[in-house]
Amino acid sequence: MTSSQPARLLTAIALVALIGTGCSTAPAATGGPTGDIGDRTGPQGPAPSPAELQVLLKERRESARCMRENGVQDFPDPDANGHILYYGDDPDMKSASEKCDALAHPGQAPK
Repeated sequence: MTSSQPARLLTAIALVALIGTGCSTAPAATGGPTGDIGDRTGPQGPAPSPAELQVLLKERRESARCMRENGVQDFPDPDANGHILYYGDDPDMKSASEKCDALAHPGQAPK
């Protein structure tokens, strides 16, 4: 691993945790219903219903679009299961995450 790979991995995990916070009632350390919190073993817990998956996909596509609009140009859309894997090292990541998290959770005070 090069010295920037651990930083990229941590950034990706933190972003997925931020995006997943509004989509799960489970603590981030244990993974949400889609199991995308940094564990390479795959989904944890029950899979979302088709209706829940459509809501999740819509929310995550909006989040991905928001990230790109706020400077993280190479931020990907979610895959068919709602997972977003981003290993980029964009300097705008933190500010974009804060803006997009505020949009995803209106009325909540920023952290």
